[in-house]
Amino acid sequence: MEGQLGNFVHPPNSSRWRPPGNEVSDREFMYVLDEKVNNGRVDPPFSYMVTETDILAGEPWQLPVTTDDLRWYFSKRKTKTERTERIDRTIAQSDGNSRWHQYGNVEEIKDYDDNKWGEKRPFKHRINNNNTGWHMREYILDRSRVAPGSDNHIVFCRIFYKEEQ
Repeated sequence: MEGQLGNFVHPPNSSRWRPPGNEVSDREFMYVLDEKVNNGRVDPPFSYMVTETDILAGEPWQLPVTTDDLRWYFSKRKTKTERTERIDRTIAQSDGNSRWHQYGNVEEIKDYDDNKWGEKRPFKHRINNNNTGWHMREYILDRSRVAPGSDNHIVFCRIFYKEEQ
C-alpha cells in the first residue's frame, strides 16, 4: 500500500507526537521506570524525553524542560531521616513552606499478565498550604520487580501545570 500517506513524514524519535487519543499510558511509564531501575538505562525515544534531576531542588517551574516542553524526570526519593521510610517532599530552597502534597488515591498499575508492576501517586504543589496549579504523578516500581543490587529509590515523575478551578 505504498503512497497512501502522500507526503507524510514520520516525526523524529525525540518528538512528542502521538496519534490522537493515544497518549503515553501508565504501563509505558512503568516500562521506562523498570528499564532505568533494573538496567540502568532507557532506550530512545524516551531517553531523549526524560531528564534525571532532583525534583526537590527547586520549584516545579524552575526544573529543566526536556523535548517539546515535557516535564518528565527520574528522581530519587528522599527519606526524612536515615532511620525512617517516611518520604520527604519539601522543596529544598523554600524554608519548608513549599512542598508536594499527596491527594487522591494511589493507583495500582498492573502488567500485561495482571501482576502488580507498581503504583501511581498524585501530588499537588503547595506553598504555604495554597495550591499553585502544579501537579505531579509519581510512578514507583513495586519492590518485587526490582532486581537485586538495583536502586529501588528511583521514581519516574510527570509534572504538569493545570489551572485550578
